[in-house]
Amino acid sequence: MYSEVDFTKIGIAIKMLRARKHISQRYLAELIGISQTHMSNIESGRVQVNLRLMAKMADVFDCLLDDFFRPPEHLRGQGGDLPYSEEDLVLIIKLLQLLGKKK
Repeated sequence: MYSEVDFTKIGIAIKMLRARKHISQRYLAELIGISQTHMSNIESGRVQVNLRLMAKMADVFDCLLDDFFRPPEHLRGQGGDLPYSEEDLVLIIKLLQLLGKKK
């Protein structure tokens, strides 16, 4: 399962966890000690994220490391994969962020 890590899916999971906690990309980057640019590259799957950074993010999000590798149950399709495209997820995240700002 972990031999073929999909860093794009990990980036999507990070974006979703950030949106759920109403944390900006810049603030998360500060919390884990990296630049906002590097955080952006991680979230887009352009660079590989290491275990140390994932552990720091898991602490921030109060989640398990497994949450980065597979989506939460309510987001999975019948085959266990995400039923949404990356573009759909980006739109969902933006919507969640807008809703969070209206509180």
